[in-house]
Amino acid sequence: MQVIEEAPMIPRHSVDATVNVTVKDIPEEAVDRSGSVRMVGLTAEEFIQPDATGGPSKHELFHSRLALILNVSMENVDVFTVLHSPHNSNTSLLDVRFSAHGSPFWKPEKLNAAVSVSKNVVSSSSG
Repeated sequence: MQVIEEAPMIPRHSVDATVNVTVKDIPEEAVDRSGSVRMVGLTAEEFIQPDATGGPSKHELFHSRLALILNVSMENVDVFTVLHSPHNSNTSLLDVRFSAHGSPFWKPEKLNAAVSVSKNVVSSSSG
């Protein structure tokens, strides 16, 4: 696939690249009852790209650590939004939304509280 990049400080150019996209259908309830974290000093590209040593990506680490913290299987955790914060000034801020379910979906307050209590475990997936 040919990828074209252009920005105010970067001249227009194109390169050949491989792009993998995973599409997963999630119910509206997963979005309505999602939790969120803000990661500092990490771009979306750094979050999803494979580790340079062949290890898991930061996304994969985050996903598995969420499952561990929430004590659910990885299949019951969805990480579905990875966006640069619109309030970004000089520091890279990355907003990540996620949900967890068994029956029913976890409430956002419960998700955010569990992640907050285990912040050191989650943050180690971004650094």
